[in-house]
Amino acid sequence: MKKYQPINCGVYDQLLVWTSQKVEVTVTYQKDDSVESDKGIIIDVYTKAKAEYLKLESGKEIRLDYLITINDIDLPSLNNCSL
Repeated sequence: MKKYQPINCGVYDQLLVWTSQKVEVTVTYQKDDSVESDKGIIIDVYTKAKAEYLKLESGKEIRLDYLITINDIDLPSLNNCSL
């Protein structure tokens, strides 16, 4: 697994807003050599083993630096947050 690259603070803050408002999101993310998509409500954003994750109500956990888009919004690849 590659070293975690922190995501943009603005994106992280928006994830927390969607979590608190229980907004259904469509998440597109990198998984191994493919791109996958899931839809659901984010129930948690957390840190585990020095990497940040989101958890959908389905139980799916996605590492934040693997996110490509949420609700068709391209996520910036800026690296200005740290653990």
